Amino acid sequence: MKLKTLSLLAFALILTGTAGAEYYAGAGYGISWNGGHAWTNGKKYNYETFSKMYSFFGGTVIPTERLDFHMEGEFVHLKAVPDVGKSRELDALMANFIGVIPNVDMPVQPYMGLGLGYGRWDHKFTVVKQFIAGAEYDLEQYPVGFSLEYKHLSPNETGG
Repeated sequence: MKLKTLSLLAFALILTGTAGAEYYAGAGYGISWNGGHAWTNGKKYNYETFSKMYSFFGGTVIPTERLDFHMEGEFVHLKAVPDVGKSRELDALMANFIGVIPNVDMPVQPYMGLGLGYGRWDHKFTVVKQFIAGAEYDLEQYPVGFSLEYKHLSPNETGG
């Protein structure tokens, strides 16, 4: 699964790059809210905890008349450390597809997208899905942008 996803993404990036598309790369750092349950001494505990999350990504922009589509590859890492039970880590490679609504009147551009990937969650390899929503502010005089983003990551709890 991982090799197929990465191969498809690489092929799509090469194909769009030859058509004169724009490439980008970046990194993200933030706080992740983690909720779940843990078993300790035969009892089930629900937990909520915050953890640090980071990601590295790169992709290409495919402009159309109404929307700009971003196709990107991303590495995501987070570690949930609950009050009870053991810590849980996620390391995933994602293929994300994002739609950006170009806004010519304001420097802020809203976007939404979906991601699908494969990663390691609790020492098991599993499929990972994500929903993405955010807004990006580009500095016009420099090739730099800042974004505020919400991600809902959902690893398959059963593994495989």
